[in-house]
Amino acid sequence: MSGAERFRRNQGDGFGKLQHPAVREVGYRISAIHGNLDTYDTFVNLGSGLRLFDATLDVRSLDHKGLLFDNIHLSNFGYGGDPNDVTRLRVDKNKWYDFRANFRRDKNFWDYNLLANPLKPF
Repeated sequence: MSGAERFRRNQGDGFGKLQHPAVREVGYRISAIHGNLDTYDTFVNLGSGLRLFDATLDVRSLDHKGLLFDNIHLSNFGYGGDPNDVTRLRVDKNKWYDFRANFRRDKNFWDYNLLANPLKPF
């Protein structure tokens, strides 16, 4: 396969006058914890399981004359058990609007009793 052909493949598929390249990176994390699992979850909180490490979707109007939008960019990472999940969405129409939205979820496990700490001043 030539370099030019590889470049065209990476540009994504065309659907009418829209171009939509997409990238997905999935994997599996294995973690073996020896010791107190609650303490591990408090400080690290990365368990075993299937993960979506990264996903990106770009939809572009080739002639900037889309009916509802000219560009859509959707990216996310961390889904499937990671403590931090993030999704970003950007949609725009040339000279009409530019919409951006972010979603972030942080899951914190806290196994530390502050009232039982004899060194904590009240």
